[in-house]
Amino acid sequence: MSRMPAGVSTASRSGIITLTTDFGLRDSYLGAVKGVILAIYPGARLVDIAHQIEPQAVLEAAFILKNSAWYFPHGTVHLAVVDPGVGSGRRLIIVEAKGHLFVGPDNGLFSLVADGRSRVVRIDHRISLGHPPSATFHGRDILAPIAARLARGKSAGDFGRKVKLFKRLSLPQPREIFGVIHGEIIYVDRFGNLVTNVPRELLSKGKREPYITIAGSGVSMRGLKDSYYQGRRNELIALLGSHNFLELAVKDGSAHKLLGVGRGGKLLIRF
Repeated sequence: MSRMPAGVSTASRSGIITLTTDFGLRDSYLGAVKGVILAIYPGARLVDIAHQIEPQAVLEAAFILKNSAWYFPHGTVHLAVVDPGVGSGRRLIIVEAKGHLFVGPDNGLFSLVADGRSRVVRIDHRISLGHPPSATFHGRDILAPIAARLARGKSAGDFGRKVKLFKRLSLPQPREIFGVIHGEIIYVDRFGNLVTNVPRELLSKGKREPYITIAGSGVSMRGLKDSYYQGRRNELIALLGSHNFLELAVKDGSAHKLLGVGRGGKLLIRF
Protein backbone atom coordinates (compact mmCIF):
# COMPACT_ATOMS: atom_id res chain seq x y z
CA MET A 1 0.00 0.00 0.00
CA SER A 2 1.49 3.39 -0.95
CA ARG A 3 1.87 5.97 1.76
CA MET A 4 0.85 9.57 1.36
CA PRO A 5 3.20 12.24 2.73
CA ALA A 6 2.82 13.08 6.39
CA GLY A 7 -0.16 15.32 7.08
CA VAL A 8 -1.34 16.23 10.57
CA SER A 9 1.73 15.29 12.60
CA THR A 10 1.72 12.72 15.38
CA ALA A 11 3.16 15.29 17.77
CA SER A 12 0.25 17.63 17.20
CA ARG A 13 -2.53 15.14 18.08
CA SER A 14 -4.75 16.51 20.84
CA GLY A 15 -6.06 13.17 22.12
CA ILE A 16 -9.59 14.46 21.54
CA ILE A 17 -12.10 12.52 19.44
CA THR A 18 -15.41 14.23 18.71
CA LEU A 19 -18.51 12.28 17.75
CA THR A 20 -21.29 13.46 15.44
CA THR A 21 -24.02 10.95 14.57
CA ASP A 22 -27.72 10.40 13.96
CA PHE A 23 -27.74 7.54 16.50
CA GLY A 24 -29.80 9.33 19.15
CA LEU A 25 -29.42 8.41 22.81
CA ARG A 26 -31.91 5.61 23.43
CA ASP A 27 -30.13 2.72 21.65
CA SER A 28 -26.84 0.91 22.13
CA TYR A 29 -25.15 2.27 19.00
CA LEU A 30 -23.37 5.26 20.52
CA GLY A 31 -22.20 3.30 23.57
CA ALA A 32 -20.74 0.58 21.35
CA VAL A 33 -18.78 3.12 19.29
CA LYS A 34 -17.38 4.75 22.42
CA GLY A 35 -16.48 1.36 23.88
CA VAL A 36 -14.51 0.38 20.78
CA ILE A 37 -12.57 3.65 20.86
CA LEU A 38 -11.72 3.40 24.54
CA ALA A 39 -10.67 -0.26 24.26
CA ILE A 40 -8.05 0.82 21.71
CA TYR A 41 -7.14 4.18 23.25
CA PRO A 42 -8.15 4.36 26.94
CA GLY A 43 -6.68 7.84 27.24
CA ALA A 44 -8.88 9.34 24.54
CA ARG A 45 -11.03 12.32 25.46
CA LEU A 46 -14.41 11.78 23.84
CA VAL A 47 -16.55 14.83 23.13
CA ASP A 48 -20.13 14.56 21.89
CA ILE A 49 -20.98 17.22 19.31
CA ALA A 50 -24.46 16.01 18.31
CA HIS A 51 -26.39 12.74 18.18
CA GLN A 52 -29.95 13.96 17.60
CA ILE A 53 -29.39 14.77 13.92
CA GLU A 54 -32.38 13.79 11.83
CA PRO A 55 -31.85 10.22 10.56
CA GLN A 56 -29.88 10.16 7.29
CA ALA A 57 -29.72 14.00 7.21
CA VAL A 58 -26.19 14.25 5.81
CA LEU A 59 -26.27 17.97 5.01
CA GLU A 60 -27.58 18.78 8.49
CA ALA A 61 -24.61 16.92 9.98
CA ALA A 62 -22.24 18.72 7.61
CA PHE A 63 -23.62 22.07 8.80
CA ILE A 64 -23.15 21.10 12.45
CA LEU A 65 -19.56 19.96 11.84
CA LYS A 66 -18.72 23.20 10.04
CA ASN A 67 -19.99 25.24 12.97
CA SER A 68 -18.27 23.27 15.72
CA ALA A 69 -15.08 21.55 14.52
CA TRP A 70 -12.83 24.61 14.33
CA TYR A 71 -13.33 25.45 18.01
CA PHE A 72 -11.33 22.33 18.96
CA PRO A 73 -7.51 22.24 19.15
CA HIS A 74 -5.41 21.29 16.16
CA GLY A 75 -4.85 17.56 15.98
CA THR A 76 -8.42 16.71 16.98
CA VAL A 77 -10.03 13.69 15.29
CA HIS A 78 -13.69 14.13 14.30
CA LEU A 79 -15.65 10.91 13.85
CA ALA A 80 -18.90 11.49 11.96
CA VAL A 81 -21.39 8.71 11.23
CA VAL A 82 -24.52 9.68 9.33
CA ASP A 83 -24.46 6.87 6.86
CA PRO A 84 -27.60 5.99 4.88
CA GLY A 85 -25.39 4.10 2.39
CA VAL A 86 -23.87 1.66 4.90
CA GLY A 87 -23.41 -1.75 3.29
CA SER A 88 -23.39 -0.29 -0.22
CA GLY A 89 -20.42 0.50 -2.42
CA ARG A 90 -19.95 3.98 -0.94
CA ARG A 91 -16.43 4.73 0.24
CA LEU A 92 -15.07 5.55 3.68
CA ILE A 93 -12.60 8.41 3.90
CA ILE A 94 -10.25 10.39 6.13
CA VAL A 95 -10.04 14.14 5.45
CA GLU A 96 -7.17 16.27 6.73
CA ALA A 97 -8.24 19.91 6.87
CA LYS A 98 -6.74 22.87 8.74
CA GLY A 99 -4.86 20.64 11.16
CA HIS A 100 -7.86 18.43 11.97
CA LEU A 101 -8.74 14.88 10.88
CA PHE A 102 -12.27 13.86 9.88
CA VAL A 103 -13.30 10.21 9.58
CA GLY A 104 -16.56 8.97 8.06
CA PRO A 105 -18.45 7.87 4.95
CA ASP A 106 -17.84 9.57 1.62
CA ASN A 107 -21.37 10.91 1.23
CA GLY A 108 -20.90 14.66 1.54
CA LEU A 109 -20.49 14.82 5.33
CA PHE A 110 -17.24 16.75 5.01
CA SER A 111 -18.29 19.09 2.21
CA LEU A 112 -18.34 22.19 4.41
CA VAL A 113 -15.06 21.58 6.27
CA ALA A 114 -12.88 20.51 3.32
CA ASP A 115 -11.38 22.98 0.88
CA GLY A 116 -8.94 22.91 -2.00
CA ARG A 117 -5.98 22.38 0.34
CA SER A 118 -7.52 19.43 2.17
CA ARG A 119 -6.02 15.95 1.76
CA VAL A 120 -8.34 12.99 1.40
CA VAL A 121 -7.55 9.31 1.94
CA ARG A 122 -9.84 6.58 0.75
CA ILE A 123 -9.87 3.87 3.44
CA ASP A 124 -8.82 0.53 1.97
CA HIS A 125 -11.73 -1.89 2.47
CA ARG A 126 -9.22 -4.74 2.70
CA ILE A 127 -7.47 -3.31 5.73
CA SER A 128 -7.47 -5.62 8.73
CA LEU A 129 -8.66 -4.16 12.03
CA GLY A 130 -8.57 -7.50 13.82
CA HIS A 131 -12.14 -8.66 13.18
CA PRO A 132 -14.59 -8.93 10.27
CA PRO A 133 -16.85 -5.85 10.12
CA SER A 134 -20.63 -5.99 10.25
CA ALA A 135 -22.27 -4.99 6.97
CA THR A 136 -24.64 -2.70 8.87
CA PHE A 137 -22.39 -0.98 11.44
CA HIS A 138 -19.23 0.38 9.85
CA GLY A 139 -19.25 3.19 12.42
CA ARG A 140 -18.46 0.69 15.16
CA ASP A 141 -16.35 -1.84 13.26
CA ILE A 142 -14.26 0.29 10.88
CA LEU A 143 -14.53 4.01 11.58
CA ALA A 144 -14.27 3.93 15.38
CA PRO A 145 -11.10 1.77 15.40
CA ILE A 146 -9.49 4.03 12.80
CA ALA A 147 -10.45 7.19 14.71
CA ALA A 148 -8.89 5.74 17.86
CA ARG A 149 -5.67 4.84 16.04
CA LEU A 150 -5.46 8.26 14.41
CA ALA A 151 -5.86 9.93 17.79
CA ARG A 152 -3.02 7.77 19.12
CA GLY A 153 -0.76 8.98 16.33
CA LYS A 154 -1.25 6.82 13.24
CA SER A 155 -1.02 8.57 9.87
CA ALA A 156 -4.02 8.77 7.57
CA GLY A 157 -1.83 7.11 4.96
CA ASP A 158 -1.65 3.98 7.12
CA PHE A 159 -5.26 3.25 6.20
CA GLY A 160 -5.44 3.87 2.47
CA ARG A 161 -4.47 5.88 -0.55
CA LYS A 162 -4.73 9.57 -1.25
CA VAL A 163 -7.52 10.49 -3.68
CA LYS A 164 -8.43 13.71 -5.46
CA LEU A 165 -12.17 13.36 -5.69
CA PHE A 166 -14.73 12.86 -2.97
CA LYS A 167 -18.44 13.53 -2.74
CA ARG A 168 -19.49 17.11 -2.13
CA LEU A 169 -22.81 18.57 -1.16
CA SER A 170 -23.56 22.27 -1.04
CA LEU A 171 -25.90 24.41 0.96
CA PRO A 172 -28.65 26.04 -1.08
CA GLN A 173 -27.50 29.52 -2.03
CA PRO A 174 -29.67 32.65 -1.69
CA ARG A 175 -30.53 34.50 -4.89
CA GLU A 176 -31.12 38.21 -5.39
CA ILE A 177 -33.61 38.93 -8.17
CA PHE A 178 -34.59 42.53 -8.94
CA GLY A 179 -33.55 43.59 -5.47
CA VAL A 180 -35.44 40.81 -3.67
CA ILE A 181 -33.44 38.13 -1.82
CA HIS A 182 -34.86 34.62 -2.10
CA GLY A 183 -33.65 32.60 0.87
CA GLU A 184 -34.25 29.19 2.41
CA ILE A 185 -34.30 27.65 5.89
CA ILE A 186 -31.39 25.23 6.18
CA TYR A 187 -31.44 24.25 9.86
CA VAL A 188 -33.81 24.09 12.82
CA ASP A 189 -32.14 24.08 16.24
CA ARG A 190 -33.59 22.53 19.41
CA PHE A 191 -35.06 25.90 20.46
CA GLY A 192 -37.09 26.04 17.26
CA ASN A 193 -34.97 28.84 15.78
CA LEU A 194 -34.96 28.77 11.97
CA VAL A 195 -31.48 29.29 10.52
CA THR A 196 -31.56 30.51 6.92
CA ASN A 197 -28.93 30.52 4.18
CA VAL A 198 -28.86 34.32 4.01
CA PRO A 199 -25.43 35.49 5.27
CA ARG A 200 -24.65 38.60 7.25
CA GLU A 201 -22.89 40.32 4.35
CA LEU A 202 -25.92 40.06 2.08
CA LEU A 203 -28.12 41.79 4.65
CA SER A 204 -25.61 44.44 5.67
CA LYS A 205 -25.03 45.60 2.09
CA GLY A 206 -25.95 49.28 2.05
CA LYS A 207 -27.18 49.08 5.67
CA ARG A 208 -30.76 48.69 4.45
CA GLU A 209 -33.63 47.65 6.73
CA PRO A 210 -34.98 44.26 5.62
CA TYR A 211 -38.66 43.40 5.29
CA ILE A 212 -38.93 39.63 5.60
CA THR A 213 -41.84 37.47 4.41
CA ILE A 214 -42.22 33.74 4.98
CA ALA A 215 -43.35 32.38 1.62
CA GLY A 216 -46.83 30.84 1.64
CA SER A 217 -47.64 31.93 5.18
CA GLY A 218 -48.44 35.61 4.84
CA VAL A 219 -46.27 36.26 7.93
CA SER A 220 -43.87 39.20 7.70
CA MET A 221 -41.55 41.17 9.97
CA ARG A 222 -39.51 44.33 9.61
CA GLY A 223 -35.94 44.97 10.72
CA LEU A 224 -33.44 42.97 12.73
CA LYS A 225 -33.01 42.52 16.46
CA ASP A 226 -29.59 42.27 18.08
CA SER A 227 -30.46 39.30 20.32
CA TYR A 228 -33.22 36.82 21.18
CA TYR A 229 -34.00 38.82 24.32
CA GLN A 230 -35.10 41.95 22.46
CA GLY A 231 -38.38 40.58 21.19
CA ARG A 232 -41.67 40.74 23.07
CA ARG A 233 -42.90 37.48 24.54
CA ASN A 234 -44.11 35.17 21.71
CA GLU A 235 -43.10 37.74 19.08
CA LEU A 236 -41.56 36.48 15.82
CA ILE A 237 -38.26 38.27 15.26
CA ALA A 238 -35.33 38.18 12.85
CA LEU A 239 -31.69 38.48 13.86
CA LEU A 240 -28.17 37.52 12.81
CA GLY A 241 -27.26 34.44 14.83
CA SER A 242 -23.94 33.02 15.95
CA HIS A 243 -23.56 31.17 12.62
CA ASN A 244 -23.58 34.59 10.88
CA PHE A 245 -26.76 33.73 9.01
CA LEU A 246 -30.18 35.31 9.29
CA GLU A 247 -32.35 33.50 11.86
CA LEU A 248 -36.04 33.63 12.68
CA ALA A 249 -36.90 33.18 16.34
CA VAL A 250 -39.67 33.61 18.89
CA LYS A 251 -38.84 34.98 22.32
CA ASP A 252 -39.75 32.35 24.93
CA GLY A 253 -41.14 30.18 22.13
CA SER A 254 -40.43 28.33 18.90
CA ALA A 255 -40.49 29.84 15.43
CA HIS A 256 -40.65 26.31 14.05
CA LYS A 257 -43.89 25.58 15.92
CA LEU A 258 -45.38 29.02 15.38
CA LEU A 259 -44.90 29.01 11.62
CA GLY A 260 -45.10 25.28 10.96
CA VAL A 261 -42.07 25.69 8.70
CA GLY A 262 -38.83 23.72 8.74
CA ARG A 263 -35.89 22.90 6.50
CA GLY A 264 -36.57 23.87 2.93
CA GLY A 265 -39.02 26.63 3.84
CA LYS A 266 -38.66 29.71 1.65
CA LEU A 267 -38.49 33.38 2.54
CA LEU A 268 -38.34 36.69 0.67
CA ILE A 269 -36.39 39.72 1.81
CA ARG A 270 -37.16 43.18 0.46
CA PHE A 271 -35.62 46.49 1.48
